[in-house]
Amino acid sequence: MNWIQLFKKSFPYLIVVIISFLTMAAVSYISARSVMERHLAENAENALVTAEANVAEGLARLELMLLNAFHAVRDMLEQGTDNASVHAYLENTAAWMRRPVNGLPGFYGIYAYIDREFINGIGFEPDADYLPESRPWYHAAQGLADGQVGYTVPYQDVSSGNLIISAVQNLYDPEGGYYGILIIDVELSWFDQYVQSLYRSPGAYGMILNQDMIVINHPDTDLVGRFLGDLMGDHAKIAAELPQNANIRARRITDTDGKTVIVFFRRLHPSAQMTEGWYGALITPVKSYYHDINSIVMNPVFLELVLILLFSMIMLRIIAARIRTEEINFDTSMIKARLEITVKERTAELEQRTEELEVQSRLAKEASEAKGSFLARMSHEIRTPLNAVIGMTEIARHSTSVEKKDESLGKIAAASDHLLGILNDVLDMSKIESGKFTLVHEPLVLDTAMEEVAAIIRQRCEEKRIIFEPDFSLLPNIAVMGDKLRLKQVLINLLGNAVKFTPAAGVIRFRVEISGRDEKQLEVHFLVSDNGIGMREEQMEKLFHPFEQTDASIANRFGGTGLGLSISQNMVQLMGGLITAAGEFGKGSTFEFTLKMEISEQQENTASAGDALPRQDFTGKRILITEDIEINRIILRELLADTNIEFEEAVDGVQALEKFTASPEHYYDLIFMDVQMPNMDGHEAARRIRALDRVDAKTVPIIAMTANAYREDVDKALDAGMNAHLSKPINMKEVRNTLSRWLK
Repeated sequence: MNWIQLFKKSFPYLIVVIISFLTMAAVSYISARSVMERHLAENAENALVTAEANVAEGLARLELMLLNAFHAVRDMLEQGTDNASVHAYLENTAAWMRRPVNGLPGFYGIYAYIDREFINGIGFEPDADYLPESRPWYHAAQGLADGQVGYTVPYQDVSSGNLIISAVQNLYDPEGGYYGILIIDVELSWFDQYVQSLYRSPGAYGMILNQDMIVINHPDTDLVGRFLGDLMGDHAKIAAELPQNANIRARRITDTDGKTVIVFFRRLHPSAQMTEGWYGALITPVKSYYHDINSIVMNPVFLELVLILLFSMIMLRIIAARIRTEEINFDTSMIKARLEITVKERTAELEQRTEELEVQSRLAKEASEAKGSFLARMSHEIRTPLNAVIGMTEIARHSTSVEKKDESLGKIAAASDHLLGILNDVLDMSKIESGKFTLVHEPLVLDTAMEEVAAIIRQRCEEKRIIFEPDFSLLPNIAVMGDKLRLKQVLINLLGNAVKFTPAAGVIRFRVEISGRDEKQLEVHFLVSDNGIGMREEQMEKLFHPFEQTDASIANRFGGTGLGLSISQNMVQLMGGLITAAGEFGKGSTFEFTLKMEISEQQENTASAGDALPRQDFTGKRILITEDIEINRIILRELLADTNIEFEEAVDGVQALEKFTASPEHYYDLIFMDVQMPNMDGHEAARRIRALDRVDAKTVPIIAMTANAYREDVDKALDAGMNAHLSKPINMKEVRNTLSRWLK
């Protein structure tokens, strides 16, 4: 039988095979393409959310720095300070803002226009034709109320020619008299680091518009400052639609260069006055946008085509074999069955992959929502004590009563402690998530530690009229090995939550007991229970999740960042235990965990940095303070003024090394050394001092005094040759204890 006859006999079978596989290929292509398009759109939305958060953070810092400068300049003017002093202040402020550790991203300049005099803080000298009344910043300030911040549209700077925007604020005296205008300039190129690097498809770019749809940021600088509707292509349609539709998703339009692109527009949330009504956009060429989609979905289509060809060839061979003999029917059936199984397995794999993509997309969305909620709560938690600090400072500044000033200072100290607690929680969570959190292993006496915890909670309960019932009287008075600070932190967090969620006249029980013991270790059981508001079952499922609270109303009613329980659970797990929770809504909650703690032959070092010291007199002693921040040097010098110590100062490691090298031997009795400083850091300065060829280089006490407060930071300081480590904010009792130890 020739090939023509074979084809005629096989034709019906081939048609069925081809139609079946083409249908399967079309369904696979449509399904996979739909999933990938949705996934790419969500990635673009997430990119815009990220850009929004980064831009809003920088703009909020701009407003905060403008507010600080506003208060300083206004106070100077109220005190009768001349414009020359204001000029000096603006120059110092500009220099401070340019420092990488302090500064404002994109900061270009700060200046003022007071009593029709232009006062510049960055060395710009305007020529005779320069008219401040004609500048955009002057027009933006017109009509602004006292305390209100205004912003210009993008414009070209006179001196550099760069595109900038200006934030402005009017200066008024207490009676409403007008002083002038305070201005900060920021280069528009600052936005590039956040907008242009988010979407990496070839040819893609980002864009930011203000509330009037004026282009603030665009890779083509010729378009910056223009109205969106005036751009080429379909941008006029977008400009007409945005006021009614704040979010445009995956829209196909013609770009300014005539090419077809996919655009995403999103109205930014107004986290700063400046971003009220602003828009962010991502623009991607159609070819780039669909490149990933086609590269993925075409793989199964290509496979289907290969299978069509393969099946066609097999079918021809089967029919030819059937014409020749009936003996191979069984083998043919087996081949067909195996191929059907292969197709089913491939289809199942595609379905599984589709489900995985959907799950990943959902999890990413939930994570983004959780982080957004956490940032909102964190903003509230930080701004509340910060408002207390600023408000009480103003009250103390204007009050003539000593009692009122002392009361204000006490509340400022309490709010500062609360802010420090929030910062420590965030840093602890960061260390935990990065796997760098470590515990110390040193002797501690359990009953003493529990008494210290109970003393703190007892005072809080008395303030809320809550009944507090501690029970650890049966604990043996022996030392065990553990991290006393972190164990107390966990228990204070659990008990603090109980106080927070228990009403007046409620009961809180705190029980610690030995549940097991052998020659080498104790098994210690810790329990905290209350009869407060309790929890529902669904709330317990996310009780220990970071950045979350069990109910949105919890944050509204009681505050909190949602980090405390997550941090406590991680700490207890590092100690070898696990916190479990039980409770009933409206009836209270119970938290408990068990730890195995090694019995120690050593006793706990009971010396405390907080023990009171008698008045100290270090007459004849000389200390070198190495610190780049002037206010920190002033604080240390003033708080130790009563000790009669003689102070000398260095602003960085280079100057400290030069002063020590040039001094006679034993000239300095102690060196306080900051770590993060320009030119030469504290670690390098300490190593170089120790390496000098003189007797006192090996013996002079060098004490690290830095905001780097983790265990690895302490180890780095000691490895660099320092004798001890004090963390900022400084605790003066710890400082005085350190002086007593090293200035004997």
